[in-house]
Amino acid sequence: MKNKQIINCEKWLAKKLNVKHTKKNIKLDYLNKKLIDSLNFLNFIFSIQEKYKIKFNNNHFKKRNYRNIEEFAKIIIQTKYKK
Repeated sequence: MKNKQIINCEKWLAKKLNVKHTKKNIKLDYLNKKLIDSLNFLNFIFSIQEKYKIKFNNNHFKKRNYRNIEEFAKIIIQTKYKK
């Protein structure tokens, strides 16, 4: 069962991408499906950092798992609560 924080983050990300929070949609590669373009992706990242009070670094984007809502939510929550 998923952590409530991850689910809430998924819902927020889905809303920002203007998609319904469903099992299918949270697994979509939102960049490949053109739900967001590369320019808007930067604004998307800035809004995530502002909302969750985190800072991303290059290591967060080395793997492609940030390209779907489900995995990106996990990265966000792990970064926020990292000790």
